[in-house]
Amino acid sequence: MKQKILYVGAFVSPTALADALYGVRSGHLGREIDTPHVTFRYAPREIPAELFGTPLTVRITGYGCDGENEGVSAEIITDSEELAAMAQEIAVPHITLSVSETGKPVNTRYLHFEPIVPFCIDAVFGGYTSDGTVCTDAAEL
Repeated sequence: MKQKILYVGAFVSPTALADALYGVRSGHLGREIDTPHVTFRYAPREIPAELFGTPLTVRITGYGCDGENEGVSAEIITDSEELAAMAQEIAVPHITLSVSETGKPVNTRYLHFEPIVPFCIDAVFGGYTSDGTVCTDAAEL
């Protein structure tokens, strides 16, 4: 593979997330995020490849949209002590759902998230590569 890992995180199924948010979203903005995830580390110096493929649970707790960014607040649930420690370092755990033509996904963390009835969704730990794919298998690195 030999692609650069741009960030690592908990990746969720776009379809499962969209289905679970039916009736909650106020509509998506110009650019839908194809690979919804909770970012653990952006531009990581070290890649925790030994954790790739580890299943986790993401608990969705709130929804926000300001016309530039749309997303949900999240909590990470995992049995992995290492992933739990990494998750504790995330200032505002969230998943960006969509952004406007001028919106930047990194700004989703600044949204005001209105509480919603919490729900859990399955996720897997992996990395997003420079070629636009998600890698969840360390053997592919």
